[in-house]
Amino acid sequence: MTMNEILVQVYLWVSQCKVVFNMKESKCSSKAVCDICFYCREICVVEMIESSMKVGGSGVIVEIDESKFGKHKFHRGKRVEGKWVFGGVERETDACFMKVVADSGEVER
Repeated sequence: MTMNEILVQVYLWVSQCKVVFNMKESKCSSKAVCDICFYCREICVVEMIESSMKVGGSGVIVEIDESKFGKHKFHRGKRVEGKWVFGGVERETDACFMKVVADSGEVER
């Protein structure tokens, strides 16, 4: 892919366009579009993990939740293989954290 094609794909990913639309707009294969989308998501994950900070304190409200990140094969209702992620966000400042939960149930550092 040329640099222009990559920049178009990144722009379309940031704009949250669907893969089919990205393929039509850029005339790239589905594999190329999916690879760029995967790479963009990986960059976001690394940035979130590296910029995590301590949140909360006395009288500060922090909303917490967990989610499982994985992929359904062919969008079927089977059990998803993936990683559990625990995260939270401070209501007033939007400071947030995310931590991957290890298979043993402990949070990875």
